[in-house]
Amino acid sequence: MKHFIIVILLVVMYSGAKASPFYDLVKTITADIANHNVYESATIGFAAVESTQHMRLNQLLMIANDEQLMVLTNHNNAVVRLYALRAIVSRKLPITEELRNKFHRDNTLVSTLQGCIANNLTVGLLSKTILKEKSL
Repeated sequence: MKHFIIVILLVVMYSGAKASPFYDLVKTITADIANHNVYESATIGFAAVESTQHMRLNQLLMIANDEQLMVLTNHNNAVVRLYALRAIVSRKLPITEELRNKFHRDNTLVSTLQGCIANNLTVGLLSKTILKEKSL
């Protein structure tokens, strides 16, 4: 039921976004991801609750088109870049060798929260894990 309400809200918000040229929901979601600035697993904490960042990823998957996701791989915030890559992999879009290499060479440190374990890892290491999901 909770997810249904979120979907309804997103549809309503998206409808409003199309009506107003000044409101871009994708930019709002990516700004929220960047402001939180933590790369999280789907569930976090001892209670294993769904992470807010994962909810934002789901919003991106529903709202952003393929081109917008590709553009987000060049975002100045590393966490946004990683979630864009996850969305691309989730949609099973083709990953060019150039894109793969760009992520693998990225040594930007990112704060992570995997379950209840906090860490700092590089974009390169995290991207390898994300890209392995594609082969599963």
